[in-house]
This record gives sequence, C-alpha cells and structure tokens, in this order.
Amino acid sequence: MAEPEFYTLQRSGIRIAEKGTWKDGIISQGGWHTWEDWQLYWVDPVIGEPEVESYTVKIPGRHGVLDLSEVLTGFPVYHNRTISATFRWFGSMERWHLLYAELLNRLHGRVVQLILDTACGYYYEGRCRIASVRENAVYSTFTLTVDASPYQLEVNDTVSDWLWDPFCFETGVIREYGAMTIPESGTLIITIVGSAMPVLPVITVSQKCTASDGTDTYELLTGENTPFLLGDETKQITLTGTAGTKISIFYRGGML
Repeated sequence: MAEPEFYTLQRSGIRIAEKGTWKDGIISQGGWHTWEDWQLYWVDPVIGEPEVESYTVKIPGRHGVLDLSEVLTGFPVYHNRTISATFRWFGSMERWHLLYAELLNRLHGRVVQLILDTACGYYYEGRCRIASVRENAVYSTFTLTVDASPYQLEVNDTVSDWLWDPFCFETGVIREYGAMTIPESGTLIITIVGSAMPVLPVITVSQKCTASDGTDTYELLTGENTPFLLGDETKQITLTGTAGTKISIFYRGGML
C-alpha cells in the first residue's frame, strides 16, 4: 500500500468475533475492531482465491482429458481460501507483550467471522492464526491469517431485521421473505433473487401447501422444507394453499 493511502485509511480495519458470539448469527456490531479496540494500523490485506476442485480422466484414444469436475453438482466446487491482513502497532515492548498475549488468547486457533471495513456487507468465516514481530523500538507488526470458507457470506439474511449500515446501494440486493401469509385467494406469488453462491432456501410453512417455479411443483409439509437449489438466478415462486398459512423463506447469499 502506498504511503499516502496508508495515512488516509489508517482507521479502516476488520471487525472480528469468535463464531457464535454475534447477535442473531452475524451483524456488523459486536466482537472487536482492529483499529477501534487495539489501534492496529491495517496496511496490507491479501485475499486469496479459492482453489477449484477438479477431477479429470485420461481416456486412451481421446484428445484431451474428460472433465468430470461438475458432474455431481452442475457447478464448480471450491476449497478453502486464505485471508491475511498485516497491521502495524506503535508502542512500547511491554505493551506489545500484553497486546500480543490478548490477541492470542482471544483469536488464535479459533473459528472466527470477519467483516472488512472495505466490504462491510459480507463476512468471511474460518480458523484464525495470529503472529507478531517486534520490528524495532518504535513499532511491531501483527499478522492475522484465516483459513476461510470459499464464499464470503452476506451480513443480511432473508428473514432477520434488515441492517442498512452494511448495505451497498450500488450492488446490494434487498431480500425480505419473512412473515408472509397466503391471502384469501389461496395463492401467493414471490420473486426470490439468488446469488453467486448456490444455496438451499429453507421454506417454513404453518400448513401443508404447494410451491411451483413454473417448471416443477413441490409439496411443502408443515415445518421446514428445502425443495430446490437456488443459484445466481431469479425465481418466481407460486405458493398455493389455505388462506392464512404463514410462510418464510430463509437463506443467506454469498459470492467469491
């Protein structure tokens, strides 16, 4: 990072918490912030790309290999990715020892969730490692490394109270599919928007009904149902059932 940019963005950082400690699963408040709580200057983020799982077969007499990587799923499957962030911290050696021990105790070896200030609508999740070096009498370097799941997940899901602070008005998609009711007509039409990460939406209904996407019709039983896979697409779902049936559709989008 160039020096002028470093001084301009010195208060940017990463919000981080141990998995399971966030209110309602994951929000942009809670846990710790690398600058606000520890005065760590964020100087060098590295977001690695996830490795694609591939499976190919060599067949005698065939030009090239037979690529079977997507036979089971119909889409690419990815391995974990490495997220790394380097910070500089200015202070005495005695204070450095205390801060280093605090970060090790709170984060090292634990599964954490990270929200970058530069992309606050998404979070990464994975196992964390902390390292630090006392560079000289003035400053120390801290490195946070996470073996993260391949997709970064959206902070907002489809049924929880909507959070506007992390929402991007240029690229974000508003998905609110909680607390819906089939009207007196007996038919409810819902348009659901997918994301780059394939998901299984959980459709919860208070009474037995049916759902159709125009191609297939699914029978939904009372309780939770996962009738179809949703990819990077828009589906119009027609739900037919008894008037007053309560319906919610839960999922969390994501992208690489």
